[in-house]
Amino acid sequence: MVSDRSAEALRQVAREHQRRAKAAVQRAASLRAAVNETFGALVEGRSPRAGWEQLRPFVTAALQKAELTVDHSDRTLAWDFAELESLLWPVAEAAYRLLISPKLQRLKRCAACPWLFLDHSKNGSRRWCSMEDCGTHEKIRRYVTRRAERRTG
Repeated sequence: MVSDRSAEALRQVAREHQRRAKAAVQRAASLRAAVNETFGALVEGRSPRAGWEQLRPFVTAALQKAELTVDHSDRTLAWDFAELESLLWPVAEAAYRLLISPKLQRLKRCAACPWLFLDHSKNGSRRWCSMEDCGTHEKIRRYVTRRAERRTG
């Protein structure tokens, strides 16, 4: 997302302005909370209004700072990653795009942890955020439970 040059420049700014860097980290945590509240509410069938109220300022800032780039028939938004909070802008814009996208219907909460994920399976039956993590742990747990029941029964 960020070039090596921009990343190094941001690290330098963070080293020189530690208070601003801490504030940017706190803003990132606030953005994460807003995204989790907004999309969590939708997955649980609740109103996303409270989350959207938290998320909206991030989306507004992202769109205010964005530049429209046109390459042939492709149009995308791009940002100058010179400010410490600039890393939040593409995240906020992506959250907004998902919020108004038909893909939102594929948003689910993992059966084993609190993470949200987009189910890209053909039949929409995915249950875990990651088969390698939560799926494997759940299958191991079930196997151990069945094995213990066989021993005692």
